[in-house]
Amino acid sequence: MSTSPVASAVSDITATVNTNSVTEFVCTSNQTTFTISYTVGELMVFLNGILLDNGVDYTASNGTSVVLTNG
Repeated sequence: MSTSPVASAVSDITATVNTNSVTEFVCTSNQTTFTISYTVGELMVFLNGILLDNGVDYTASNGTSVVLTNG
């Protein structure tokens, strides 16, 4: 009895489940730096519901802080 290539391929599929957490900040006047632990490259930053662009709207490169761009 032989196994079909499709059945073999399907048995090799694995799935990874990702979880998200949400952290909200209320800033003080002129605050641009926020301390938070994160994995570099896996952070989504929103301001007033708008997704910001890393490297343009903010910098998040050290895993411990997010710095909003002025202007």
